[in-house]
Amino acid sequence: MYLWADIGIVSCVSMKTGKSVWRQRIGGKFFGSPICVDGRLFAIDSKGTVVVVAASPEYKLL
Repeated sequence: MYLWADIGIVSCVSMKTGKSVWRQRIGGKFFGSPICVDGRLFAIDSKGTVVVVAASPEYKLL
């Protein structure tokens, strides 16, 4: 499961254990919900910048 906080922190949490897999500060302010397409998470910050992160057990900014 992926959580994208409005203060620009993205987290991956194991659905099985509930424990954090990774957590990363992206920066920016986010108000809309991210979407997942083809293994990638997309979110748009308050300035209109699209941020893409791999939906994987390892953090990777795309």
